[in-house]
Amino acid sequence: MDALFVAPGTSLYYFTGVHWWPSERLLGLLITQKGEPLVLCPAFEEARFREQVRIPAEVRVWQEDESPTKLAAATLADRGLRTGLIGVEEATMFTFYDHLRQAAPGLEFSSADPATVACRGVKSAHELELMRLACEATCDVYRAVFASLKEGMSQSDVSALVEAGYAKMGLRGDAMVLFGAAAALPHGHH
Repeated sequence: MDALFVAPGTSLYYFTGVHWWPSERLLGLLITQKGEPLVLCPAFEEARFREQVRIPAEVRVWQEDESPTKLAAATLADRGLRTGLIGVEEATMFTFYDHLRQAAPGLEFSSADPATVACRGVKSAHELELMRLACEATCDVYRAVFASLKEGMSQSDVSALVEAGYAKMGLRGDAMVLFGAAAALPHGHH
């Protein structure tokens, strides 16, 4: 692949440290073989994005009356990519991929999974330790919740105990708690 296009989701967080909610406005990371990573960002979100990003990256903004995918195609062309293969990350909305494909007809597109999934799958000793600590924290929360269960508690009561348990540890976490007939359904019901 000559470049990767990464949309908000797990891979964006992995590569930049940015948690971003997918929306109808394109925010995307372009990682080319040469040069700094480049972010396409709605102009009104630029400050919020810059507060979160944890890597050096060029940020190019687009206004509401501009096409972000045309900006992406122009950006790739600026980097010498008018032809070549662009890997599109799995969380990318089809509409963004489709508009990018139309804006850059000289480029070919494929799944970026071989690169992104492979990167995320390799864990450092530090990451493994963080995962171990997260598992321990989860077990501690559930032990405390199970010890606090009382007859008559609602699903919401138990869910609130879980959230409070994580909060006491300075963490965020929750649980889908299902009782009775609701437990027989994948997402329960109220």
